[in-house]
Amino acid sequence: MNQTERYLAILAKSSALASFHRATRECMDALGDGSSAAPENDGSPQKNSGTARKIGGRPLEIGGSLRNNDARARETNSSLRNNGNKPRKIAGISRKNDIPLSDGVITASKAIKLIYRTSVCASGPVLTAYVYWVLVNAHKQGVKRLYFLARDGRVMYEIARILNRTLKFSIEFRYLYVSRLALRRAQYCLNPEEALDYICRDGLQISLKVAMARSGLPEAVCCEILTELGYLRGSWDTLLSGTALAELKMRLFRCQNFHSAMSEDSRCQLSLLCRYLAQEGIGDGKSFAFVDSGWTGSIQRSLAQILQYSFDGLSGISGFYFGIQSRPTADTGEYYCFYFSWKREERERFIHFNNNLFECWCMAEHGMTVGYLEENGQVFPVQKPYVPLWHEKEQADFIRQYACRLAAFWEEERPDADVLGNAVAPLLRMAMQRPEREEALVYGSIPFCDDSTEAYLNPLAFPLSGWDIFYNLTAVRIFTKCFLHSGKRFFRESCWKEGSCTLLPQPFSVLMLLDCRLTYAVKKLRRQE
Repeated sequence: MNQTERYLAILAKSSALASFHRATRECMDALGDGSSAAPENDGSPQKNSGTARKIGGRPLEIGGSLRNNDARARETNSSLRNNGNKPRKIAGISRKNDIPLSDGVITASKAIKLIYRTSVCASGPVLTAYVYWVLVNAHKQGVKRLYFLARDGRVMYEIARILNRTLKFSIEFRYLYVSRLALRRAQYCLNPEEALDYICRDGLQISLKVAMARSGLPEAVCCEILTELGYLRGSWDTLLSGTALAELKMRLFRCQNFHSAMSEDSRCQLSLLCRYLAQEGIGDGKSFAFVDSGWTGSIQRSLAQILQYSFDGLSGISGFYFGIQSRPTADTGEYYCFYFSWKREERERFIHFNNNLFECWCMAEHGMTVGYLEENGQVFPVQKPYVPLWHEKEQADFIRQYACRLAAFWEEERPDADVLGNAVAPLLRMAMQRPEREEALVYGSIPFCDDSTEAYLNPLAFPLSGWDIFYNLTAVRIFTKCFLHSGKRFFRESCWKEGSCTLLPQPFSVLMLLDCRLTYAVKKLRRQE
């Protein structure tokens, strides 16, 4: 049984996913023996719910066309763009290249067909189930407007508009250009401690340049501050240990020039952000909720603080999320979760979930929002240039095509939204924990960055050396964390460990997959505490 057959068996087994199974069957029949997987245009409206905005008769262009959206954003030449350089391409993962295998190659056309099958058998059903759950619950709660947050929310926004042609709920959909980086810039003057924690947070490849890029300050200002703090220019690209990050945090805390530059930038960005939110209808009296992938709830936490400060104490906001892993604070609003949450009965699902792969399913065709600017009396989001490095456009097209076919089955009978979270769990486990080799190779080749700056890119399923395999073993990781926690990270980690394991030769593949199971057991014990 191949992977496609496994996905179909899962869909056929669940009565809650009967319509999903029929839609998948139709999509697979449309693929045929060797025909092109490219779907036709889904016919969705090409204009957003907002007002088309132009400056001097020309739209504010972003890198590449942005389908179904009139709220154009301006690209930036900021140093935040990969430390001032063009986004790096990684050998073997350009969307135009074939992908090398030890026993052959996966051609670009074969990779697209694999993405099509995964989109209509796994990622498409999961995402449409989630968006359907959001729409049903928002309708029950009387929510009149849903804000889908960039960038994970882009494909969700498009799915919602497709599904609502059948559901016909009186809900307005809008796409909101925000990011952790842009919100933290605006939030600094309100909560400098939290913003400083964010700048000095650990990650896979954090150097002084990457940490300072999180501030959103111009490159020249960042260089001036690092020089003032006593860091030699030759050390700015060196990876930082936990101890070094703590030292950087202490030095920044004591640096008056840093605080002055951050405060000035923050006050400007906060004013522009609030005007942008008002332009998008926040504060006009309509009930609203945010929609996003989730994970930590930091976006809603930042928005809640900004709205309470700038919108006459606007509070009681809410958001719908695929999952939130840690309990949010009570003063940041309500968090409604589809698949997992901080609650004891739902914690185990997160253990078997890979949020990095999920984010890759939601890849948008535009750059990250890094701030806001005003032109001709209107505020526009500023974005990093968009450079397509994978097959994100095709993936989004396939998911839209699946949503169109699925919605056609809901004219008379609709699934129970409350059971869909349980129903899609086997699909997620199959796709995330037990990918086939070609699936791991194609999706594992996605250029991915675990940091909000996108200052570096690595394949999602990072190729592991023998050294990396040893230091990624659970027992070794626990030992190094307990006894070498202040040392440098001297091995590479994969953002999709199961994908990397699948690509390893035997017996290392079996060894690492068994170690993954040990990791699940350790995480389960920790979450039961």
